Amino acid sequence: MDDVSAPSRSRLDSQSTKKKVRGPTLMKKLALSTDGQRIPIEFDQSTGKSIGENKTKFKSYLGFLGRSKISILIEDWDSVDANVKDEIWTEILVIVIIFVNVVLNYIIVNH
Repeated sequence: MDDVSAPSRSRLDSQSTKKKVRGPTLMKKLALSTDGQRIPIEFDQSTGKSIGENKTKFKSYLGFLGRSKISILIEDWDSVDANVKDEIWTEILVIVIIFVNVVLNYIIVNH
């Protein structure tokens, strides 16, 4: 006869295996590009927003940089230290080719 007080085999198996959880996003394909290739990013001249086939990768990379470089206690971009902003900008320029004249034109016209 089976012992009712003994734990079942399936219950022991489920307790011994850990649930797989998603780790942090590291953007390894972009951040660790060792072949020196940079990703071209295009911008809409009227809105200043990224467009084209690499816009999603670019936005994801910006989010990654923001989460990895800026404390969650910082409430807005204006409160971020200038050195941190410069570090983020430097990392962006290492990974992507930005058509700077489009970006600068947008900044000058809209600010």
